[in-house]
Amino acid sequence: MVANALKRGPELAAGAIRTKRKDRADRWPELVTAAAELFAEKGYEGTSLRDIAERLGMLKGSLYHYINGKSDLLVHVMREAHARGLRTIAAQAEGEGRAVSLLETMVEAHARYVCTETVFTAGFIEARKHLPPERAQEFVLEERAYRLRVEALVARGQAEGDLREDLDPKVAALCLLGFLNSLHNWVRPTGVHSIRRICDHAVALGIGGMRCR
Repeated sequence: MVANALKRGPELAAGAIRTKRKDRADRWPELVTAAAELFAEKGYEGTSLRDIAERLGMLKGSLYHYINGKSDLLVHVMREAHARGLRTIAAQAEGEGRAVSLLETMVEAHARYVCTETVFTAGFIEARKHLPPERAQEFVLEERAYRLRVEALVARGQAEGDLREDLDPKVAALCLLGFLNSLHNWVRPTGVHSIRRICDHAVALGIGGMRCR
């Protein structure tokens, strides 16, 4: 029996490690979501690690099993927002068809993301303001690539005769993206306007205003 117990010791230890890793993996999405919620509600500077721990029903000290400090969560909130939204939305610009149709699909996807992921959109915008320059570079490059893709579609739409030639593609792209990213300021999941209606208006205003008359 003693021999069996000794043999089982490493097995029990390995099992405990696997359980700990699983628990960490299970709680990580909750931690990033809680950080995004609180950054959106209270701002980055107004959010403490104690706030995040209380939101999760954890002790503050337990957070250090996941992060070194609050600044780590800035990067992870940004990465999660990019993974959920930017790359998915940008993919809508791929494919065949006229540029104006691709732009409409892209705007609809962007508006839908902002309206359904209001927490991560607001958390992303708040985190973006406080991200140290040396850690912001990976996001700057992705955002620039996305904006350039919109610019290229606007320019192509002009060449195809669907969009107004008097518009500057870069300014048009910046205005369009700024308008879409601001939707989170007033959209509410329980609001009187459906997500479908808001997305339809976003396309009508964002692309309709650029169409040739």
